[in-house]
This record gives sequence, structure tokens and C-alpha cells, in this order.
Amino acid sequence: MRKKWLLIGVLTGTFKEKRLREAWEQFASEIGAEFSWERQAKQNYTKVLLGEILTNDFEGWPVSLKYRKETRPSSGGQHGQSTTETHVVMTAHHQSKDDFSFSIQRKSSLHKLFRFIVKPGIYLGYPDIDRDFKVLSNDQPKVKALFAKERIRQLIQYLPSTTMKRTPRLATGAMLSFATKDSIKDSKQLRHLFELFAEILNSLHDAGLAEREV
Repeated sequence: MRKKWLLIGVLTGTFKEKRLREAWEQFASEIGAEFSWERQAKQNYTKVLLGEILTNDFEGWPVSLKYRKETRPSSGGQHGQSTTETHVVMTAHHQSKDDFSFSIQRKSSLHKLFRFIVKPGIYLGYPDIDRDFKVLSNDQPKVKALFAKERIRQLIQYLPSTTMKRTPRLATGAMLSFATKDSIKDSKQLRHLFELFAEILNSLHDAGLAEREV
């Protein structure tokens, strides 16, 4: 019986990976981006699956989306039980000399439960955004101007359970990014996330806060 359930688990995992790869490859093809998908075998029977969508020109901006799934035995044997960790990271580097930073975090049930004792976010005046997201920034007028864009408020709804942030003054300029443990298997969501990055970067560019890399 145990072998039967192990086999079902393997087949289910294989199907999910196939669906994930197809969605990523399809979207990469649609936008003319580079696509890579690679399996690696490490020591101690650890297996790593790496995927990436990379474009230097999504509406004029370089955007990268990376997938990493690591499976390693938890009982020390080749045929024993295993643990799996998944990470998805999206980044967009851009030139900037300002120090404007912000973070946009989708609220969890714990956020809502302990809302009276955790640090409150910036009140933006949009009920669905204020209800579902916690926004922090070192410049409230600038972040409010960002959310004044209706398209950004629409696209932010596709953000997975994670925190998107802008980190300024890096050695390479500034970076817009998020990291999540949620697998993104839908090509429509992929497009909306890329569009979200582009909309934010275009808004920052219009405000003189971001320049395209030369």
C-alpha cells in the first residue's frame, strides 16, 4: 500500500511539473523571452529543478523570473521519504539615484487576526487594497501616487502570497523584486505579474525615479 501511494505521489508531482513547464515555456514564447529548464543531481541523492524566463525588453525593462525546486531525502536513504522546497524569485534591475523604497505584502490570516498589535501599513484609500495588502514606504506621497494608477491596483491582485519590494542604492542601481514559495503554473498570472512590474517601472520612470539600463 505504501508503494502505491509513493507511486501516486510521483505521478502527481510529474504532472504538476509538466504543467508548470508548459505554462512557463508558453509565456516565454509569447513575449520572445529566453527560457531554460534544467534538472541537476547533487550529492546525497538531492535533486534540483531549475527554470528561468529572462527578457531584456519587456516593455523596455529587463525582467527575470526564476524557479528552483530542491528535493532531498529526509531519512538518509535513496528510497526513503523526501522533503521538497520550492522558491520562485522575480527581479527587475533598473538605474536610479534616489532612495525611494517600498514594500507591498499580501496580508495573511495572521495579519488580520493580530492587526491591532502589528505595525500598520500606509492607508491608501482603496478598500480592497487596504484590506488585502500592507504597504510600507519611506515616502508616503510617492507610494500613494503609485497606487493612484488604476492598472497597478488591478494587477497587484495577481501577486502571490509574498512581499514585493523596491530596494534602492544597490551596487547595480535599484531592484524591484519578490520571492515566494508558491508555484506559478498559470501563463495568465505570469503575464499579469510581468505587466505589474512594467507598470510600476513605467510609473517610476515617468516620475523621474527609474531609468532603463543602457
